Amino acid sequence: MDKVRAMSNKTSSLEMAVVMDFLFRISGKGFPALDKYPDIVGDNKDIVLVNIRAYCAHSVGSASDRLRDDYEVGMAAVLQNGGAIRHLSDRLKSDPEIARAAVRNSPAAALQYVTPEISDDGELIASVIEDSPYSLQFVSNRLKDTEDVVLPAVQRRGVMIEHASERLKDNEDIALVAVRERGHALEYLSERLKDNEDIVLAAAQTGRKALKYASDRLKDDENVVLAAVELSGKALKYAHDRFKGDEKVVMTAVRQNGLALKYADDKFKDNEDIVLAAVQQNGNALQYASDVPRSNRQIVLEAIKNEDREDQNEDAVDFPMNVVHIGKSFGKVLSLASEELRDSEEIVMEAVRKDPESLKFASERIQEIISGMDDELPILDRFILLRKLSSAKSAKS
Repeated sequence: MDKVRAMSNKTSSLEMAVVMDFLFRISGKGFPALDKYPDIVGDNKDIVLVNIRAYCAHSVGSASDRLRDDYEVGMAAVLQNGGAIRHLSDRLKSDPEIARAAVRNSPAAALQYVTPEISDDGELIASVIEDSPYSLQFVSNRLKDTEDVVLPAVQRRGVMIEHASERLKDNEDIALVAVRERGHALEYLSERLKDNEDIVLAAAQTGRKALKYASDRLKDDENVVLAAVELSGKALKYAHDRFKGDEKVVMTAVRQNGLALKYADDKFKDNEDIVLAAVQQNGNALQYASDVPRSNRQIVLEAIKNEDREDQNEDAVDFPMNVVHIGKSFGKVLSLASEELRDSEEIVMEAVRKDPESLKFASERIQEIISGMDDELPILDRFILLRKLSSAKSAKS
């Protein structure tokens, strides 16, 4: 280590490449020498600058106090990554040139560490806010109340309305821009605007949960609820309870997203027309049906046929605990069918077409017959043979 320290003290800029190669070799793969041995090389300006420029701006955090207060080092760091300003001395954090360079380079990362004067610089913030909407949360309260700053931010990320002033959260024009970009921005608007039908409907077009944040009055408005479930069936979850028992609303919801059946009144989980519509849209909706529809051959076949439909809203599907959900395999709807249908060769074969692994959900009788056949035959071929044998047997009868 003494040899390394001596080398670092004597090194010129022209020799830096050789020294850095040596230091990286002794520091180990993936560990810059400055981070590994700050006590040895942390006060060598040439080495610190090479680390910053060639490897990582945040290496400046391992430099000595003297160099973290050095203008050239500080500027080199923030030009690589504005967030590196957090490692600099208080004097450099207050330096207008370094602070502005940091904000221009990495706005959201740098604004957390600059002085109030910089975070209140309207011209600077206006120049970066469109490309860095998340920066809005770190600007001054004055700028959070400035339309020219807030509007570009919510145009890119509607939920940034959360960080706007209370006055602008009650501004209809800005609110519409925000919810059109991201429906659940409705959560952060004023109570007055959550009761605005136009804004709530606009939010529903880009966010399934928008209805959740609407006023109680609009959750109980048939036109609003119907419009919401037409756009996203799962919005039924947030509607007034009376609509969960309304056949027109529920049918509209499950046709848009079969999994909305989960939120319908129990009487519809027993309704074969509703359940059929649900599984035609998404076969996995069968998990929310009662025992009666699960015994319906047409419904189960439709569920198997449409099991590979993805949920547009990417909500997790709640399969029973005994069903192993691996990757994007299919066939598990068979586990939801009645015992009688799990003993149906036609039903089981359709499930096996989707995923041979679904055989484990068939009746013991079918599993024993299939397992007793020639192992070299693919499972689907065994089913075809079984169907032929069954048909021949039925014909003789």
